[in-house]
Amino acid sequence: MKFKKGIDSRRNTSGRPQGAKNKSTDQLRKLLQDFLESKLPELETIWSGLEDKEKLNYIDKLLKHILPTPQDELMRLSNEDLDRLIARLKADQSLKIA
Repeated sequence: MKFKKGIDSRRNTSGRPQGAKNKSTDQLRKLLQDFLESKLPELETIWSGLEDKEKLNYIDKLLKHILPTPQDELMRLSNEDLDRLIARLKADQSLKIA
């Protein structure tokens, strides 16, 4: 059985409202922010002792947690968009064969 967007396995037709924030994620972000603010002087000391290459490596690792993972363009397409794309490719292929 295929589930439709906005309907979960318990048949909650309202689902989670679009744009609603995940409470556990918000709590984790708050804990992390509090920790970083309390340890800022120590972190600045550690940062100043790092080599340039280590600093870049550190930034690279942090960005993976801050920025969304890049998605392939095809992953962003809906099923309907994919069906239209497949139909168009088939039509284009049949034109080349003829």
